[in-house]
Amino acid sequence: MPANPSAAMTRHLLATATLVVLSILAIAGLIQLGGLWLALPVTPEALTAPAGGVSAAAPLLAAARQPLAVLLLQLLVILGVSRALAAVAVALRQPPVLGEIAAGLFLGPSLLGAVLPSGAAFLFPPASLPTLQMLSQVGVLLFMFVVGVE
Repeated sequence: MPANPSAAMTRHLLATATLVVLSILAIAGLIQLGGLWLALPVTPEALTAPAGGVSAAAPLLAAARQPLAVLLLQLLVILGVSRALAAVAVALRQPPVLGEIAAGLFLGPSLLGAVLPSGAAFLFPPASLPTLQMLSQVGVLLFMFVVGVE
């Protein structure tokens, strides 16, 4: 046990607060970027530069619309927000699952979809939802397996 438990707790709370703030800033940045990307037309004419060459944004826009890139971004945001809010819940002497539930509410249509619909549409496009739902079902199966083993 550290010599000064109060200092260790203060460092832990500072680290948790920093993680939460950085996660919120990252999500806000992704939402803003998503709004910009959704506003851009993705037609062959829009992807060519005025001089007839391909614009620098063309490969980035094409890659961002790939299903694997969307899935990885979704997983990154979901895991990051849920871990950050679980740490906040633990700091408030609550079970981590409460923070994870709050993360689901924040990222779902209840809050993100109502406050920033363009960000929600970018982060969770309707075409990607079946894949995300399948992964969530696999997660539930693995969770139930772990509970059964214990």
